[in-house]
Amino acid sequence: MKTLCKREGFGLRTNALCQHHIIRNLIGNASNRRACVGLRMLDYFKAQAAVLNGSKQIRNISSDIIESDFGILKAKVSPNKLYGFTPMILMLPLYPKIAVYSNAKKQNFKVRLANVKLKDIDLWAKENLSPNRVVLRSRTLNNAS
Repeated sequence: MKTLCKREGFGLRTNALCQHHIIRNLIGNASNRRACVGLRMLDYFKAQAAVLNGSKQIRNISSDIIESDFGILKAKVSPNKLYGFTPMILMLPLYPKIAVYSNAKKQNFKVRLANVKLKDIDLWAKENLSPNRVVLRSRTLNNAS
């Protein structure tokens, strides 16, 4: 069940397959405790099916994408631990959109880049990121000399 949802996402089809799996493997010929767990799981899947409301929408219910994005960021960030996170963290939401070439072609980067100013990035970084220790150390040493 978990593998199916991770690979195919969570939509009406996978929801129905999961419900069928629960009925067949958890509730059928089960102890009272196991049947209760199965019934609660069925309630959850039915509630999620209601949220999907007959749409063909597929939802990602795995943290693998988030973990992969942070792995990519860590690979691109300097191995110097003093650097911490930089404004480069802003590229995280963009990566899944450009990792596949056909998706990257759909993005209008020229328009997006034209609408973002460096001062906006600097302001965001100042409000959301911790100070870079290397920069702070360099400023302190420069002020001391």
